[in-house]
Order: sequence, then C-alpha cells, then structure tokens
Amino acid sequence: MSAETPYFSAAVAQVPDSRPAAVHPRCFHCGTLCRAGVFEHNDKAFCCRGCLTVFEILTENGLTDFYKLSDTAGVRINGDATKDQFKFLDEPAVRERLVDFADAKLTRVTFQIPTIHCIACVWLLENLFRLMPGLGQSQVNFPRKEVALSFD
Repeated sequence: MSAETPYFSAAVAQVPDSRPAAVHPRCFHCGTLCRAGVFEHNDKAFCCRGCLTVFEILTENGLTDFYKLSDTAGVRINGDATKDQFKFLDEPAVRERLVDFADAKLTRVTFQIPTIHCIACVWLLENLFRLMPGLGQSQVNFPRKEVALSFD
C-alpha cells in the first residue's frame, strides 16, 4: 500500500511498550504479543502497521464479522512484498497458463493457496468482491487449497 492509501488512520498512535513480557497485550487482529511497540486504535492493540491496516480495511468496508470467526482471526505473514512481486502475472505466457476462461467481459482464474489453513481465510477470500471494484465471485475449494476468481 502506498502512502496515499486512505486506510491509514490519523487517530493511531504507536506507543513504545515498556511493560514486562507477562503483560504485553495481544494483537487484536492476529493474536501475536505486541512486544516492541503497540499501535493503538479505538482501544485495540495491534502488533504492527500491517495488522492495523487490515483491521481498518475490514472496518471501513463493513467486514468486521471477520473477527467473529475466531479470537485471533488474522494470521501473521512473515516477509515483505515488493512493488513488482506479482508483475509476472501480466506476462502473456503466464496469463495463458493461469486463465481458465476469458471473454470480452469476464476472466476467471484459479490460484493454488497452499498456506490456507482456517475458515477465516476462506471467509476473507470469498468476500474480496466487497473490497475490489471489478472483482466478481471468488470461490475457495478448501480441500484442494485453491481459490477461483472472476473479474472484469
């Protein structure tokens, strides 16, 4: 996400955490202990800017039911994404291998998602259409660890 992305809230404070390890709060999103510092927003603690951003995206789009799925519905992903990490998906040879169906109005692709492991992942993936204009149905096949997406 860029700095222009509206999901970052000005009402967020990063507070250094000097508490003993036994009293560190757990991240509202992923459940990780907030050790180095705490991002606080609406009386909720977040371990990092990423968890806070996901919370804000879900909140702003009416998707807070996500947090009813589990006490720690989010899963922390280690590693940084780069700006061009997925650019290869636009290459014609790659696109040809990924696209299951395409016509003038609709494209359907299926992706392997080997790290999917919980109902929260399924719920979030199947509600992507609420977050992305032009994205249609997304359907998860949990046993096969796949998601099929339709988009304009």
